[in-house]
Amino acid sequence: MTGQRSANNRKSDFLVNQGLVARIAEAGRLRVDVVHATALIHAAGTGITLTLAAIPPEERDPRFSDTMRDAILTAVTVASAQAPKAGHVVVLLIQA
Repeated sequence: MTGQRSANNRKSDFLVNQGLVARIAEAGRLRVDVVHATALIHAAGTGITLTLAAIPPEERDPRFSDTMRDAILTAVTVASAQAPKAGHVVVLLIQA
């Protein structure tokens, strides 16, 4: 039963993230389709999580997560004509 619950939770998380990505698409900021972008974001989050977990804490490069976030945002989004004003923060949650 645990395996089924885990599969249902993963599907639920994916659908929640897909809804968030759909909002980015509605704003005209998505470079690829919603399903593809959601899968890429999920893969990046999972990959960085597994990579960091496999590295002893004292050897982890604190830039890994930031670099992955920047890479995935560049891969799936386009620049906006109306960039956020100074002082505003745009956050994309990557849930592994």
